[in-house]
Amino acid sequence: MTPTGRQALRLFGAALALGIVLDVLAHTVPDRLKLAIWILAALGVALVLVRTGTVRVPRASYPLAGAALLFTLALVGRDAEPLFAFNLLAVLTLVVLAAPRAVPAGFRTTGIADLARAGIESAVCTLGGPLPAAAMDMDWAGAGSAGRGRPFAAAAAGILAVLPVLILFGSLLSSADPLFGRMLRSLFAFDLNVVAEHVVTIAAGSWLVAGFIRWAFVARPHERPAVPAGIGIGVPAVAAGLGAVALLFAAFIAVELRYLFGGDALVRSLTGLSYAEYARQGFFQLTWVAGLSVPLLLAADWLVGTRDAAALRTIRRLSGVVLLLIAVILVSAMVRMRLYVTAYGLTEQRFYATAIMLWLGAVFVVFASTVLRGRRERFASAALVAVLAAVLTLNAVNPDAVIARADLARIGGAGRFDAAYLGTLSADAIPAIDAALPALPEADRCVLREALHRRWRKDAASSEWTLSRARVRSRLEAIAAVAPPACAPRSAAGVGGGR
Repeated sequence: MTPTGRQALRLFGAALALGIVLDVLAHTVPDRLKLAIWILAALGVALVLVRTGTVRVPRASYPLAGAALLFTLALVGRDAEPLFAFNLLAVLTLVVLAAPRAVPAGFRTTGIADLARAGIESAVCTLGGPLPAAAMDMDWAGAGSAGRGRPFAAAAAGILAVLPVLILFGSLLSSADPLFGRMLRSLFAFDLNVVAEHVVTIAAGSWLVAGFIRWAFVARPHERPAVPAGIGIGVPAVAAGLGAVALLFAAFIAVELRYLFGGDALVRSLTGLSYAEYARQGFFQLTWVAGLSVPLLLAADWLVGTRDAAALRTIRRLSGVVLLLIAVILVSAMVRMRLYVTAYGLTEQRFYATAIMLWLGAVFVVFASTVLRGRRERFASAALVAVLAAVLTLNAVNPDAVIARADLARIGGAGRFDAAYLGTLSADAIPAIDAALPALPEADRCVLREALHRRWRKDAASSEWTLSRARVRSRLEAIAAVAPPACAPRSAAGVGGGR
C-alpha cells in the first residue's frame, strides 16, 4: 500500500474512533459537557496524529489550537446561552485556522478573503466526508492483488463498509414484517433499532470528522493567488465617495449635539418622545452604521491601489477623518444606550449590544494602526484577535451576574425595576439574586420568586451541566421544588420597551 494510502487508513481510524467517542458521550453525558469533552478528544487525537508523524502542522498551528482548548473549557464555564454561542463560534474558528490547509502563509498576514475561503472550504469538505480520500488517496486496485491475506483484508473491508447499510435495512425489514423481525431477533440477541441508532451516530460523526481532517491535513496546502493590491480607479472617485459619507456623518453629529445633549424638554417638544424613547429609537441603527463603515473604508483603500503612493496617502487621510466621525457616532450610540438603560434597566440584549459597540471601538483602533499605516494585510488577523479577546472578557465578567447586580441596584430609584425579567436569567445570576433577595420589597420578592420557579422547575431537573449550575445546584432544586404563593396584582409596570 502506498504511503498516502496508509495515511488515509490512519485518518479513517482516527475518524472512526472519534465517531465512537461521540456515540458514547451522546448516551451518557449532558449536551454542553458532551460537546466540550468531544472537542477535547478531537484535539487529543490531532495531537497523536502529529506526534506519530501521520500528519505535519506548522508551529503557528499550536497557539491557535491552544486558544481553541481554552474556549472549549469556557463552553461549560458560564451558563448564559449567548456566551455559549460566542464560545462555540470561537472554537470552530480557531480549529479551522489551526489547520495547515487554512492559512499556510501565516496567521498575521491572513486576509478577510483567506478567512472566508477557509470557512467555506472546510464546511464543504466536512460534508463530503471520506469520499475524497477514498477516491484519491486509496489504491483500491492494488489492495488485494498481491501478498497473502490481501484478498481477505479487502473482503473484510467491503463487509465493514456495507455493515451500516445492512443494519439499517435489517431494522426497516424487521418493522415491515414481524415474523422476519422475530427471526432476526432470534439470530441476534440485541435490538436492531438500538443498534441502528448507535451506528447512525458513529457513522455521522466519523463521516464529518474524516472529511474535515482530510481537508485540514491531507489536501494540498492552499496557494494564495496573486491578488492585485487594488484596481487603481484613482483619487477623484474614491475621494468623492468618502467625502460625501463624511459630510453626512458631520451633519448627523451636528444634529446630535443639539438634540441628544439638549435635555428631555427640548427632545419632547420637537419629537413628542421622552428622552429615553428618543435614545432607544436610534441606537441599533447607529450600531449598524458604525459596523458597516469598516468594510466601506477597507474597500476605499483597496480601490485606490498602491501604484500611486501620493493618492493612497490622500485617501488614507480622508479615511482617518471618516473614522474619527464614526467614532463620534459610536460615542453617541453609547450615550443613547446609557440613557436607555437608566430609564428601563439592563437586559441581555442591551448588555451584548454594548459589548459589540466596545468591540467596534477596538476594531477602529486596529484599522487605524494597520490600514491607515499601510499594513492592510494585517487587519483581518488583528480584528479576529480583538473578537477572541472580547469573548474571553465576556467570560471573565459574567454578563448575567452584571445584569442582575445592575438591575437590583435600581430598586428604590427613579427607574423601573423588572423583577420578572430578572428571574429569567441563567444560573450565572443566581448568586447575585440570592444575596439581594431577602432585602427586596415584598411585592418584588414575590414576583421574582415566581419567575425563578417558572424558569427552573424544568431546567433544574435536566441533565445539562455547566460549572455555574453545579455551584448552585442545590439552590436551583430548592427553587424548582416549591411553588411560591400567587402574588397580589401590581399596578406598576415592568421594564418598558423591548428587551
